[in-house]
Amino acid sequence: MQGVVNDFLAAGDAYRAAYAAAFRIDGRSAARALTVPTTVMARSDDLLFGHLDLLGELPPNVKVQKLHEDRAAWTAAIVKAMQPAATREPPPLRKPIPRFRTAATAQHILRVPGGTIGISSSGQSDGPKLVLLPRIPGSARGEARLIRALGRDFAVFAIDPPGFGSSSLSGQPDLAAIVAALFAALTELGIDDFDIAAVGESAALGCALASLAPHARVISLDPVPDVARIEHAQQMSDVTPRRDGSHLLAAWHQLRDSRLWRPWYDAQPRQAVNCGTDPDVESLQAVLTDWMRGGAQGAATLAAVLAPPLANQMAPLKGRASLIILPEHPWSKEWTALAAQNNLPCWYAGDDPGERAQAIRKALAS
Repeated sequence: MQGVVNDFLAAGDAYRAAYAAAFRIDGRSAARALTVPTTVMARSDDLLFGHLDLLGELPPNVKVQKLHEDRAAWTAAIVKAMQPAATREPPPLRKPIPRFRTAATAQHILRVPGGTIGISSSGQSDGPKLVLLPRIPGSARGEARLIRALGRDFAVFAIDPPGFGSSSLSGQPDLAAIVAALFAALTELGIDDFDIAAVGESAALGCALASLAPHARVISLDPVPDVARIEHAQQMSDVTPRRDGSHLLAAWHQLRDSRLWRPWYDAQPRQAVNCGTDPDVESLQAVLTDWMRGGAQGAATLAAVLAPPLANQMAPLKGRASLIILPEHPWSKEWTALAAQNNLPCWYAGDDPGERAQAIRKALAS
């Protein structure tokens, strides 16, 4: 059931186009116009079984096969129907399907030890390379507005965290294993000279990745302070599928609340974030879809990246790390202390993607 829901979420509003087309087509005329060997079949327990008799007279190359509800017989009939005729040449091998591309974005799904990592690349292809690590829960698609703002100056490589979107790692990977997978994927793409912008919960992930890239600078945006990291991981919504769908509602409300309050589970006026007139619902829907694809692994990723104290992760990066934080937020005290402890430049920016992109530019230019 969850798999079907995931497909509906992935299709979005486009689902109805294909569904409506299937009802608009004149199936009898289409079947009579076929010129290739064709088998039309249905099982007796199929709601459309009776419609086989409505096809009427068909050309010799089209045959109708009525099957019992036995699934094994159904599978055997499909296999037999797919066998090429003895007198026919085997079909030629298909050319590899190219990677999906749009005018502005390329989606790369790379095999790494233990799984796959999804990376979206966009922006100025000849610009400085910037690796963007989304908040968790989150995905590259969920940071689309920030990516567009940064793409005016950078070649942006946004990575889906394991358990979200196209990224998945087997078992319960720790921070080191996750970083090794991300670094392997970047290496596979030939990305070896880059800076890093890590949003929210991904701060420690950005620091660990920078430790493998000795020239990389890392910018942490609103990192989770050490005093809140344990509770932050514990508050992650359980998205184990439940028949009543309450796991979907829990995930949606966490995502929605995370745009209104930091942290999302402390919905008090003092924790409010100015998100404008309304949260970006399209990005929330994208992250929900990408979260459901990964299921429960997202919680393991969050626990892994929040396990080490952030101060310990930033200590070895003096001269290469900086902070961008929300002004007048209750966590400002912790952020300021973190910056002072590690002698980090500190910049202030609201939650608007354009404002955040400008702060990232300033931090990298300083």
